[in-house]
Amino acid sequence: KEQIRKAREYAEETGLLGKQLDFKVANYNDPLPFENNSLDAAYYVQVLSYSTDLTAFFKEVFRVVKPGAKVAFEDYVLGTEYNASNLHHVQLKKLYEPVLGGVETSLPSAFKAAVEAAGFQVHYHKD
Repeated sequence: KEQIRKAREYAEETGLLGKQLDFKVANYNDPLPFENNSLDAAYYVQVLSYSTDLTAFFKEVFRVVKPGAKVAFEDYVLGTEYNASNLHHVQLKKLYEPVLGGVETSLPSAFKAAVEAAGFQVHYHKD
C-alpha cells in the first residue's frame, strides 16, 4: 500500500495522475481489472514469481494490451545450470525461497514459453 501511495503522490505532483497514469490494486492471479485492448504497455519487475500459472497470467496481459503494445518484465529465474538432482542446488534454492517469497522460480525458457503461448511475439530475450 505504501508503494501505491507514493506512486499516486508522485503522479499527482507531476500532473500525470488521471492523464497518463492510474493505479489499481489487484491480484494478478485473477482476471486483470482492465478492458480488452486498453493498455499501451505493461511492465513488471520482480513479481512474476508470485504467479500460480504463468501462461494464464500472460494471456490476461495479452488480452488487456493494445495490438502492438510493448510488454517488458524482469524477474528472478533459476540459473540455466540449475540441476534439480544436485543436492547443493536444491539446498541453495531452499535458502533463497523464503527471501523472495514467491511461489514460482522457473528457468528463463519457462517464462519465454509462457509468453509465446499467450500469443506474444518475443523480440528480445536474455537469460
